[in-house]
Amino acid sequence: MISLTHKCHRISNALMQKRAQLSQPFSSLKDTYGSILVSTHSHPNKPSALGVGLIELNQPKSLNSLSDALFNDLIHASIAFDSMDEIGAIVVTGKGKAFAAGADIPEMITKDFAHAYNTNMFSQWADICKISKPIIAAVNGFALGGGCELAMMCDIVIASPTVIQNL
Repeated sequence: MISLTHKCHRISNALMQKRAQLSQPFSSLKDTYGSILVSTHSHPNKPSALGVGLIELNQPKSLNSLSDALFNDLIHASIAFDSMDEIGAIVVTGKGKAFAAGADIPEMITKDFAHAYNTNMFSQWADICKISKPIIAAVNGFALGGGCELAMMCDIVIASPTVIQNL
C-alpha cells in the first residue's frame, strides 16, 4: 500500500512536470496587457489565505473574440499567476456582455489554410490545460464556439443565468 506522503510526492512531481511542459517560457505578470485586465485579490480578514488571480477578457466591442493577441495575453497571465506562491486559483471572465464570442473571424480571414496548418494555428490553446492551479471560468453572456471551448478547458465553470453557450 502506497503511503499518503508518497502519493502527495507523486502528484507534486506530476504537477512540476506539467508546468515544465508549457510551451511559453515563464515570465512575471506584465504591468499591462493589450487584450486583458489582470488583478489579484486576497481575503480581507485572512491575509495568510491564498489569493485569487483575476483575468478579464477585455475586448467588449468584439464580444471578447479570441484573437491571437488576446489568447497570448491570457496564456502569459495564466502562467504568471501559476508561478505565484500567493495565488491559489485563477478566475477567467469576460468584460461586457460576453464571456467570449468565439474566434476572431476578421483575423482568421487573413490566414489561408496552408498558413493555419503549417503554424498549427490553435496549438497554444492547449497551454491553458497545462496550468497546475485551478482555473475557474466565470461565464457571463455569450460563450460561443471557441469561447465555449475556453470555458470547457477550465477546471470549474460557474455560469450566470443569462449565459448563451453553444459550440
